[in-house]
Amino acid sequence: MVNRINLFSLILPLMTYIPFAWDKPIAENLFLLTGFIIGTLVLFKKIQFHPKFSAIGLIVGIVFYALTYGKFKSLEGGIFFLSYLSVIKLLEMKSVRDFYLLILILILSLVGHMLHVESLFFLFYGIGLLVVMFYSMIAVRFAGRFNNFELKKLISYFVYSIPLALLLFFIFPRFKFHTGNLGLTPEIGQTGFSEEFNPGSIANLVQTDEVVFRARFKGHIPPIPELYWRGMTYDISKGLSWERGRIHLDRPIRAENLENEYSIDFENRINGTIFTLGHANNIWPSSAGRIQSKNGSTFTFVAYGRERIRFRAENYMIEGFQNDGIQMSRYLQLPKGHDKLKEFMVKNFKKDNELQSINSFLSYLANNDYLYSMNPGGLTGLEQFFFESKKGFCEHYAALMAFALRSLDIPSRIVTGYQGGDFNALGDYFIIREKDAHAWVEGWIKGKGWVRFDPVNSVAPDRLRIGASSYYDQILLSTDNAVVRMLKVLGLSDVVLMADSLFFNLNTYFVNFDKEAQDDLFKSLFGRKLKGRDILIITLVAIGLFIGVLFFINRTSRNKIYFYTRKIAKSLEGKSRVPWIENESLMNYLERVESTTGRSYEEFNKIITIFNECYFSANSTKSDFVRMKKEIKSFLRTL
Repeated sequence: MVNRINLFSLILPLMTYIPFAWDKPIAENLFLLTGFIIGTLVLFKKIQFHPKFSAIGLIVGIVFYALTYGKFKSLEGGIFFLSYLSVIKLLEMKSVRDFYLLILILILSLVGHMLHVESLFFLFYGIGLLVVMFYSMIAVRFAGRFNNFELKKLISYFVYSIPLALLLFFIFPRFKFHTGNLGLTPEIGQTGFSEEFNPGSIANLVQTDEVVFRARFKGHIPPIPELYWRGMTYDISKGLSWERGRIHLDRPIRAENLENEYSIDFENRINGTIFTLGHANNIWPSSAGRIQSKNGSTFTFVAYGRERIRFRAENYMIEGFQNDGIQMSRYLQLPKGHDKLKEFMVKNFKKDNELQSINSFLSYLANNDYLYSMNPGGLTGLEQFFFESKKGFCEHYAALMAFALRSLDIPSRIVTGYQGGDFNALGDYFIIREKDAHAWVEGWIKGKGWVRFDPVNSVAPDRLRIGASSYYDQILLSTDNAVVRMLKVLGLSDVVLMADSLFFNLNTYFVNFDKEAQDDLFKSLFGRKLKGRDILIITLVAIGLFIGVLFFINRTSRNKIYFYTRKIAKSLEGKSRVPWIENESLMNYLERVESTTGRSYEEFNKIITIFNECYFSANSTKSDFVRMKKEIKSFLRTL
């Protein structure tokens, strides 16, 4: 039993910590590894244990905790301390009770780790690890008596508990819980966009297929050309480069018509800039955090924990913007110099109204051999790009057009984010990748407010019509993922979409199953939201049914054993005239009969041996049970 305890005591802490170690500080990993090695040496008596080891180890752990986390209220620190306590427990592993305490510490540590991850793999891993822990406790408790028959019963209990667990998972009340009050400081999410807009930044982003977020629409699904995911705005011009100015919030006038309703699930990001369609009017965080408004109807997400960003949004049609005294001069600022370019813009594109001027500029781009390229070469400024090179990426055209509009006395700003996305028809959602990164322009039109204009539509309309993935793969051949490229060549792209849809939906309905999803589920099943009383009744009924099923299974199993025991015992009683005592084992009864009568009952000894080996042996199989029943029936017929 000691060897079994030692084995589980070493394996289970490793299984609990190692899968989550990638997200921990290197110093913490090394500290725990050192403690684990010392604990292992003590456990196998390579180092003589001294009672002071535990106290010294605990003090060292507290000092390390204070130096690393610096505060008492820290979820990450709490998880570390639980992991360290499991190491300390190795130093004093002497009894089954110590092993049970170790399991309790590991379960608490596992729960803490699971608060940090949102992965279907880790969900199933955690469930599997709990099963292994439960098995280890039973194996240690019933060492020497834990046979295949008992193991089969445990497995059957686990299988029968799955429906109850699923039912409780879906109907148990959901609460908004976050770890902000535990001193958790989430890392800043990286968006690929910064406070400065520089040529080449977006061109670098589109070189990768990395998924940024997924978007699922409720109801109407917009076509790809309408999908402009706004993230950041820039209003200080420095030529080809731009910067963000001081915060000024747009005040759109919302119409009554709902344009889009959608939900966003980020792939990895837990903090920072989020991306919305148009001037999103209503946004609700689905993950723990709050949403802050920034320049130009853009938003950032401030996380309370380590959840990936998830939110829902509604986008209504815009009738205009409130004129609250905003100084449009900030959107007319031009960098010093560029007189030649400004003069050209005014001379060639100045028309009777803003829209005519803008259309004139866009027509010029479309009809004068301007090219769309991620590698335009070294450009020193707007003049070189416009007059000489005529080759640039979306960021160059956005900077040029914003400059042109300001030269024509039309307030303008640059917007960056993503355009389009890959539609997964198998799951009815869009996959937005880094290669969808894009920049465009918004101009202030009197009577309408901010209106989107995309100069890329004049030089490379297919980029907007079919989306970035199809455009780059077909035209620029920029796919850098060899596996994806091979699947596309073989015509197996649907395999990728099917796998993505499967994992995304499983994550949505299991890992990210929240109160909103629960309410939607109840509405689809019952036509309304369920009240607390309804949920309580369903829960109690489910638990009652589960207990009833377990009772029936256990009773059926016991009844079978009792049925054959009584059959054999009563037959022996009829032969020997020695009364059988209720619940007396068959072998004890046989020994008592032979001692009382002085006779040997070999035929009963044989059948009782077969019965005991079948029901209580560690190697019993289903065929053994079938053979046992035939042997007993045949034996009883011969009496």
